[in-house]
Amino acid sequence: MRAAVSAALVLVLAAAVSAQVPIPSRPDGFAYANGSPAAPLQIDLFVDLLCPDSQAIWPTLKQVADHYGAPTLRLVTHIFPLPYHHNAYYAAQGTQVVAAANVNAVYKWLDAVFAAQDSFEDDPTVNLTSNQVINMYAALSQTIGVPAAVFLKGMDSDDTDESARIAWKYGCTRGVAGTPWFFVNGISVAASSAWSVSDWVSVLDPLLNSSITRCDSTHRIRYGSLVTDCPAGEIVCNFLPGQSQCCLAGENCVPNVGCRC
Repeated sequence: MRAAVSAALVLVLAAAVSAQVPIPSRPDGFAYANGSPAAPLQIDLFVDLLCPDSQAIWPTLKQVADHYGAPTLRLVTHIFPLPYHHNAYYAAQGTQVVAAANVNAVYKWLDAVFAAQDSFEDDPTVNLTSNQVINMYAALSQTIGVPAAVFLKGMDSDDTDESARIAWKYGCTRGVAGTPWFFVNGISVAASSAWSVSDWVSVLDPLLNSSITRCDSTHRIRYGSLVTDCPAGEIVCNFLPGQSQCCLAGENCVPNVGCRC
């Protein structure tokens, strides 16, 4: 009997693990400023609209996209609400509502929610009902050209709810476990919300230089003290407090990361 129960449990777990994530009707995410799908630099940014770190990096990533221009860099923003930001899912579904009403208003919506983030956090809304919070979002949608009545109708739609869920599941399939989360040309990058435009440029510029020499992956790392005696032809990279490397020829010093080709 015990063996039969164990076998049945294995089958149930296997079915759960292999369950198919719904295929979205279009690729997930929203491109900034008509970024080209053929751009050599592709950044996928996963944000929670009620996450302070997502809010902090938001203007910087748009500045990075503007710095390179739409033909060179495509920034695609994906909405990934975290469960401990209780009102974040409504913001995520609201993004789908705005996109359905006017896809050109999506980035205005994202800007507006980030700007009003404090009003939707857990503490100020602890005594509000779900409908009251949704009405607050509806008032915000009105400011970016999507009528409150249209927004509220969209929030009552199974279609936008399903779209928000699929977008979240898509993030899970990419291994996203927090926000903000970054991919550059499909590869996860351990960037920080504190990175400046110049920090991003130091990572992205070398990718545009096809003549860059591939380098050795061996480095000398010092912890607790700074490297000051790199061999000739190498440069000191103080990438974190108390952590340094000697970057080889063809490498760049990336803040919070270290030497990278």
